[in-house]
Amino acid sequence: MLILFLKSSNSCKLNNSEIFLNITPLLKSLKNAKKNFLLLIFVFNSFSYLQANAQGSDSLELVYSDAYDRGGRDGQSLMTYKHSRTWSFGDNFYFLDLSNLGNFENAGNTYFEWAPRISPGKILGDGPVPFGLIRDFYLISEFDYVHNKHVEKTTFLAGLSVDLALPGFRFFKLHVFNRNDPTISGHTQ
Repeated sequence: MLILFLKSSNSCKLNNSEIFLNITPLLKSLKNAKKNFLLLIFVFNSFSYLQANAQGSDSLELVYSDAYDRGGRDGQSLMTYKHSRTWSFGDNFYFLDLSNLGNFENAGNTYFEWAPRISPGKILGDGPVPFGLIRDFYLISEFDYVHNKHVEKTTFLAGLSVDLALPGFRFFKLHVFNRNDPTISGHTQ
């Protein structure tokens, strides 16, 4: 399922053809390695669609406004793609934010997070490992990437996650991470 949201201020002059024209320079500016990495994630996630019991959602949001106080400069655009899916050994979530799509060289920004979780109980064939309010335990990793004209940075996180069975919630996930950030002294926090 793909959901397209177009949000704007009352004075927005954006039309569909401008949206697709503004995305083209951004895609050209991505290096081949980044395109290949995103393609790898797309292929990895495609396997979850093949499973009969897989559940999840995908959404695409396009937002534009010229109502931001930016010192007389043009409006700001943001495209967000979100993906969430379960599969037989765990679940997977990622999102990609691309801002100022038509002006990436000067003010654009790319931000990406990918967080797959794997259940040891499901891998070993025992199924979820419930304990009290805990529905299941997971090993989790996360890959964060940011790129703009000021910085290009990749951060890796790893840790543990639990699904909790809390009244009033369909799902409640708790993550504890160790973060490896090469821009911080000592690389971990």
